[in-house]
Amino acid sequence: MRYKRQEAFRYVFGDPIPVLFKLTEVNGSQVESGNGQAHILDLSLKGMRIQSKLDLLHSKQDKIAVSLHFSLHVKEDVEQKFILNGHLVWKEKHFDGFLYGLTLDIEKEKQQVLMDTLKEMSKTTQK
Repeated sequence: MRYKRQEAFRYVFGDPIPVLFKLTEVNGSQVESGNGQAHILDLSLKGMRIQSKLDLLHSKQDKIAVSLHFSLHVKEDVEQKFILNGHLVWKEKHFDGFLYGLTLDIEKEKQQVLMDTLKEMSKTTQK
């Protein structure tokens, strides 16, 4: 299954945003991994594309759930922190690391906060 990019709003970061993630489930089994590091390349309400040096998916049949921790800087002195859950959908080898597509499982309230934050960031980058 490929990552769908037909969403109405997708924010592409000029400078990728650092994100910490933990594996929470692998093929139906609960796991507790340490923190992995990656960078968010783009983000929508339904998913994101990240880049990491870690090789997470070993086959297309792997089902991996993750918890993601990151902050978005709305304005110079305003930061919005997010903890979101999602699933890896695809992997692609990229230079010295990997690109991953993730679907996000976001409650309505967090969706609204994320949308408002991305809209505000979009306004400040257009200036």
